[in-house]
Amino acid sequence: MSSEKLENLIYLIAGRDKSRSYGTGFIIHKNESKRETYLMTCAHVIDDLGGADCVKVHNYDAEVVALGKRRGCDLAIVKVGQLLKGPLIRPCIVSNSVPLRLTIDGYHKDSANEYSTRRISSSLGTEECILDLEVWDISKKLILRVNDDNDFLLADGCSGSPVLVSASLKENIKKVIGVVYKMENNKKTGFAISIEEGKQICPPTILRELDPFWSYLSQSSRQVVTPLLKRLIKYAGNQIEKFRYQGQADSPELLRAFEWLSDRPNLAADAVGEVFNNIPDLMGGWLEDFDRDDFQWEIEKYIECIYVALIDDCIDALQELTIIPSQTHYAQAYEIALNYLKQNIPLDLDETISKKISEYLDCISQSISSNITKAK
Repeated sequence: MSSEKLENLIYLIAGRDKSRSYGTGFIIHKNESKRETYLMTCAHVIDDLGGADCVKVHNYDAEVVALGKRRGCDLAIVKVGQLLKGPLIRPCIVSNSVPLRLTIDGYHKDSANEYSTRRISSSLGTEECILDLEVWDISKKLILRVNDDNDFLLADGCSGSPVLVSASLKENIKKVIGVVYKMENNKKTGFAISIEEGKQICPPTILRELDPFWSYLSQSSRQVVTPLLKRLIKYAGNQIEKFRYQGQADSPELLRAFEWLSDRPNLAADAVGEVFNNIPDLMGGWLEDFDRDDFQWEIEKYIECIYVALIDDCIDALQELTIIPSQTHYAQAYEIALNYLKQNIPLDLDETISKKISEYLDCISQSISSNITKAK
């Protein structure tokens, strides 16, 4: 934990009743002429405080101007009618190419039940590293792991904390890549939402107001995730290793499901094999406009989306697919592949979890069908 003062970098998001829940927020925009400050936090922090009418930033009343969903895009933006102290934090998008330094700043309650700030900061890839970062390009989620051989933990008030990166140890400009929204594994593991997802929750007027903030995204070095540009992506396709997240599971029933879904390459290959058994012309290469590599890659990504949906217990992310089907002339191929996965859900899975996976597959199938229809 750093001794550096963090009060001007992050702000306490609390309710009028200070005994209630609390979280962290950070400044993303200031309107000098109107003397207003905009901060980002999590949607569930607002909910836990009692709703939009109960929010205070530091000691100031706050207006909720953009609100996502607790299960889905768990982000919110609040406005304070004061020019708060503190630097503006620029948004940035990173891939699995590791940034040099990673910092998480957040609030917690100390032993005297008083609010205080806490920082976890680490240079990644060094012997002293206490944090690991993994980026899921498709689902726009970040995985943060605190190494087990130290006493650092993600505090209860970390919801809404910015995940900051710097390109060098000498760089003073703070860049945010994500917002912490969930802790697991005895607070040793955190999930963060990619900062770019915040644009989804903004109504048009707020989107225009925050244009100076969002404009930095187009300037950052980013990766476009579409099948047509797949060769430009340094996507770590095997990052989700077997059993990697078993320690995060809330119940033993989820462990088997995560184990099965983690075997994405083999699951996708088997599903594609089933497609070829049913449509032999595809396997024989007689159809030049069918790209097997792109198709199998997409099936892997759909499996990854199901994995994330199980973690968040949320189907919303599946209804608008990030990966648009590229083989638009072969809707049947997608149907066969997803039906194969549905029919091969392990029999030893908990019935409720098995039903959820089946529903997720149906949702993806409907989204694919809708996208293909629009493309025709």
